Parts: sequence; C-alpha cells; structure tokens
Amino acid sequence: MDPLAYVPFTAETVRLQLEVLTPEHAPRLIAGLAEPSLYAWLDWPTPDLESLTRRFENICRRPAPDGELWLNWALRCRDDKRYAGLAEATVYPNREANLAYFVFTSEQRRGFAVEATAAVIAHLRRDYGVHTFLIAADTRNVASHRVAERLGFERVGGPEPAGTLRGEPAFDYCYRLAELS
Repeated sequence: MDPLAYVPFTAETVRLQLEVLTPEHAPRLIAGLAEPSLYAWLDWPTPDLESLTRRFENICRRPAPDGELWLNWALRCRDDKRYAGLAEATVYPNREANLAYFVFTSEQRRGFAVEATAAVIAHLRRDYGVHTFLIAADTRNVASHRVAERLGFERVGGPEPAGTLRGEPAFDYCYRLAELS
C-alpha cells in the first residue's frame, strides 16, 4: 500500500466550516474546551491555554509516528462564526481510521458531531481510500453512541477495557463502519 501523504482539507457543511486545526486555534477554542463536562468520559485534565497550545502543537505536527496521519479540524458555525468544537481522525497505513469529536457544551444536541464527522468520513474515503472507520466511546457516553449510530456505525463486541477513569476501571464500546465489498 502507498504511504499516506497529507492532503489539506477545509470543508463547509450546511452549518459548519471545518478549519484545519493549528496551534493558533488554542486561544479561540480554550473557553469551550475548558468545560469540565466535556471530560466526563475521558481521563484527561481540563486544559489551560498553555497545555492546549502544546497539545495542538503535538497533534498538528506532520508526519505523525508510525506512518499514521493525525488530522484535526476546528468546527466553526457558518452563520455567526462562533466555534463549536473539534473533529479528529487518526488514519493508519492499512486505510483504517479512528474518529473522535468534541462539541462544546453550549453547542451540543444540535447534530454538529454527526454533520462534521460525516464530512470527515467523506474526505477520508475520497482522499485517503479509508475503508474502515472506528469510534470508541465509554460505555456510559450515550451521546457518543447515538452519534455513531446516526452515522451508520455498528457496535462490535462487548465492552472493551479502556484503562481507568478517575481511578476506576473504564470500558468502551467500539463502533465500526466499513465499506460494503
């Protein structure tokens, strides 16, 4: 298989603009990403501006390790230009991709995660030949389960160990979307 090469991608959906994430987005996104409720199902500390900038510097570097591509977008509402969250994809050399999304608390329950992730899936299929998409979500994260299901993902297997969450064992459901052969 050919090695993965970065393909810049900025898109507009009906309501969102997906901007290629850069470290310069950190000051614009910190208020939304510093909301503690976003980390209910992640064992990550709530970021401050310095740590968020460092994280963006790390995930925006190219190339990523092991022949992977780390692709990240800031989600911006087209109507009033406010930021609504992030979409993320890790593309592997075997043309599988892990997807993730963060929608700010103030913007949740509007379908932004589905809308942005659908655009990312279309991009990854078209520009990278990705054939299998995966989403992992804590077993208690019902909102993420619904996003995956609305996008046509199927839950595969039972709960999988996922480390710890605030010192307690955590488990994820894994969702898969694959092209029909």
